[in-house]
Amino acid sequence: MNDGNGSNGDRLHELEREAAAARLRLNERLAVLDERKDRLVQSVKGATRPPLSLVLLAGVGLAATVLIVRSLRRRRVGPLERVATQWLAALEPPAPPSPVVNALKRGAISLVAQGVQELGRRSMERWAPPHPGAHHGDGYR
Repeated sequence: MNDGNGSNGDRLHELEREAAAARLRLNERLAVLDERKDRLVQSVKGATRPPLSLVLLAGVGLAATVLIVRSLRRRRVGPLERVATQWLAALEPPAPPSPVVNALKRGAISLVAQGVQELGRRSMERWAPPHPGAHHGDGYR
């Protein structure tokens, strides 16, 4: 009779070990799911607020528009002066752009490139998120 109780005790310990292992696997999977949920929430939050580069690009665009409009308003001249100026300008080689124009162009190109890079990074994070843990081999991650 002692033999039967001993084997029942061993079986009970084995079942407890299996239950503990199953709880551990479930807790790991819950942690992975929580991590994915947190990444999804961060992704949604990031998608709802405009990136700083786009705000800066809009500011630079607005400033460039204001500068162009001001310069066009200052250039208003009579028709004879305009024709004479055009003929003289056609005869002269074009002047190199001013440092301010060059700086504005470089700044605008940098902001556009940064915006495209940020958009690409966010797209990659959204559509191809990295796998958080090792594969267990049982079909679950």
